[in-house]
Order: sequence, then C-alpha cells, then structure tokens
Amino acid sequence: MSKLILVIMLISSSVFADTSVVQDSVLLNTGDRAPFPGWLAPGGEDKLKDYKLLTDSLNKSIDLYKANEDLFTQKVNLLTSQNDNLSKSVYDARNANDIEKFMYFALGVIATGLAVEAGMHLIK
Repeated sequence: MSKLILVIMLISSSVFADTSVVQDSVLLNTGDRAPFPGWLAPGGEDKLKDYKLLTDSLNKSIDLYKANEDLFTQKVNLLTSQNDNLSKSVYDARNANDIEKFMYFALGVIATGLAVEAGMHLIK
C-alpha cells in the first residue's frame, strides 16, 4: 500500500512540476545577447542537463507505471473470469448433485413400494 502511495506521489509531483524553467532555458555563449533581463549564473548548462535527465527519468517512471497498471488490469480481468468460471462450475456441480440425490430418493421409494407389494403378494 505504501508503495502505491509513493508511486502516486511521484507521478503527481512530476505531473504538476514546473517545467517552464527547462523549456524557457537557452544556452548562451560568450558575447551572446540574452533574450531576457537578469543576471547570468555560471553552470547553467549543467543545471539544464540535470533538468533534462530528471525529466527523462520521470517520463520513464510514468511509462513503467502505466505498463505495470496495464499488467495489473490484465491480471485482475483474468482472475475475475477464472473466479466466474469456477463459481459456475461449483454451482453446476451442486445442482447436478441435488438432481442425483433426488433420483436416488425416487428410486428408493419405488424399490420400497415394489418390495412391499411383493411381500403383500407373497403373504396372500
């Protein structure tokens, strides 16, 4: 259960994450004019690569989660159909057993009736 909660938290954090930093990032070389005002910090290229790696990792995690979800759904469907087939087989066997019991009872009644009739015929 805790694994499921962690996976959901991971997916929700990746879905709602602010990726505008990566999308709005541009690589500037020395002497290039910046497309926006502000201060340039050294090491921006490394951070951009880190963001891209993180985004790729999160996308792979989401794909794996979806694949696992599909497998789980298939497993649930298979188990449901097997359970339905098994319960139907048990119901059919129980009904057949009841019919068999009734037939034995009827055969016993007939045999008893015939035995009483034969006994009465022998006494006369």
